[in-house]
Amino acid sequence: MSHLMCPGPRTPRARATFPAVALLVAAGLLLAQAAAATTYYVATNGSDSNPGTSSGSPWRTIGKASSTMVAGDVVRISPGTYSETLQPVANGTSANRITYMGDISNPSGVVVNAIQFYGQDYISIKGITSNGEINVLANTSGNSADRDSILYCVGRSGLSMSGAWYSVLANSSIGTGDATDKVNFSAYPGDNRTPQASVTQWCTIQDCTFNLATLNGGNAMTGYYMRNNRFLRNRYRITMLAGASDTHSNTLYRCVNNQWIDCRYTLKNLAGYEVYILNQRDSSRFNVWVRDTFEVDPTSTMSVKCEFATSGSYPQTVRYNSWTNCVFKVDGICGYQNPGYGDRIEGNVFTLKQAWTPKGDSMVVRHNTFYNSTGPIVWDTQQVDLTRSSVVGNLFYGSGAATNAHVYIPDAASNRADSNLYYATGNDPARAVYSRSGSVFSAVGSGTAWCSTYGKDCNSLWSNPQLMAASWNAPDLRPANGSPAYASRWPDGYAGAFPASSLIGDTTPPNAIANLAAGQPAENSVLLSWTAPGDDGSSGIAAAYDIRWSTSPIDAGNFASATPFTSVPDPLSAGQPQTFVALGLQPSTQYWFAIRTRDESTNWSAVSNVATATTTAPDATPPAAINDLGASP
Repeated sequence: MSHLMCPGPRTPRARATFPAVALLVAAGLLLAQAAAATTYYVATNGSDSNPGTSSGSPWRTIGKASSTMVAGDVVRISPGTYSETLQPVANGTSANRITYMGDISNPSGVVVNAIQFYGQDYISIKGITSNGEINVLANTSGNSADRDSILYCVGRSGLSMSGAWYSVLANSSIGTGDATDKVNFSAYPGDNRTPQASVTQWCTIQDCTFNLATLNGGNAMTGYYMRNNRFLRNRYRITMLAGASDTHSNTLYRCVNNQWIDCRYTLKNLAGYEVYILNQRDSSRFNVWVRDTFEVDPTSTMSVKCEFATSGSYPQTVRYNSWTNCVFKVDGICGYQNPGYGDRIEGNVFTLKQAWTPKGDSMVVRHNTFYNSTGPIVWDTQQVDLTRSSVVGNLFYGSGAATNAHVYIPDAASNRADSNLYYATGNDPARAVYSRSGSVFSAVGSGTAWCSTYGKDCNSLWSNPQLMAASWNAPDLRPANGSPAYASRWPDGYAGAFPASSLIGDTTPPNAIANLAAGQPAENSVLLSWTAPGDDGSSGIAAAYDIRWSTSPIDAGNFASATPFTSVPDPLSAGQPQTFVALGLQPSTQYWFAIRTRDESTNWSAVSNVATATTTAPDATPPAAINDLGASP
């Protein structure tokens, strides 16, 4: 097991409640519209003089479809390369979206020059590849591109969302690693300060892969004034190319109340300078990271750094952010360039080649594991750089003997440090901590100078935590069974990021889904809906679904012989509503559906309740005859 294993569960602080509509769309809502609508067809062998209302008489261009479609309409685009930009013209409505349907099983089969939104609302694009950038943009100040969705698509040249509201990007791939492949979440230019401003907000970016790079002309990923967005289970691979100048990989400016959950960032730095894998700048507040991984690619030629606050000319404006159960493996600077305020650092694992450098006021640093793989100093903070903060339940592990001490925690009376476990391979317990005001080093625990003089770490301990693998290349920073990190002396029963249960393994399966329903039958599809179970029973996030169908009743005994769907959504957080459209069905046929759920330890739930539905009969009604055909010179 490597450092990429996230520590045990810890509940993050509550933030904004995100609208269910975005999650439903992100889960894969692929059905057509609720009201009567027209389906149009486009193919490379078509003609814009055709009716466009059947696959036998398609239009030639997507532009013809865009100029014709109104709320509720669908256009089905046949495989091929279309030398045009897909740009919606009309708006859909909440009940009648406008839908562009390519091939969700093979998006690369339907190719356009670019995908561009300019303030259009309620548009869905599915199964299409854009050779150029995908843009979801407001078109004027105070306007937004509202409740749009891009699902199962490919953007070969990056993504820009500027003034997008309640929109969804899911199950898509962005970038090919070219120098121009960048991601930008921002606001309509100059429109960013009022609650009604055209900033990007309430959007969901879910289950996507990003292959980005930069040489100059901006960061590989930039968030600017974005608010209330969710980034779920995305994978970001970023390359800083050789010769890059004045650019970084991932920077946030004035971003508020966003969430990143179960994402992974891998940064390959080939530039000639140290590059940020995370850089949170001016006035960014109330942002949350949960179970995210930040790692340097081992083939990097320069180091990678991670800065939780770089407020620059706006000191202490980066506030109330939190990182919970995250993994950091970076070989450059890791910590705070400028002070934060009210931040919470809980349950994280830091595998570093330098000391962690926190700065701030009213911070909580609790149950983390800090490991410096190449040096003795694990934590290094100047006396004035940390006030009114709590440092409790952590594990500090250094490499080698210290000149002064392994941990430099400011000894100000307003700071609390206690119940921490200290160790370094030099095994010099008398140099566990350093008092900057007194310029003396000390051991920790009752009766030490650090405890009696400064009231710090009176219940802390110096002892070898017996880590499973304390190394840079393949770290496993869980303490072994019998480690002093697991003891009744600790208020929570353990010190560091990993509770003793991390050694036992997960034996609790997800709960069986009990409310699976099948509805909205169409000629070739049925909408399935249910409530997401948890990872352990009804809590957490499960790992995968196994959704199956049959034309005869399903039960626990024959579930394995039913036919599985090959492309299904990932589980959402326990209690969230989920949907899935069963496609490729035959008309006028009764189907039975059931689901099993798996967690990350391969524990399977019992079979869900069984839902059934009958698809509709084929549409045998032809279009009405044209009775006003005329000719004129």
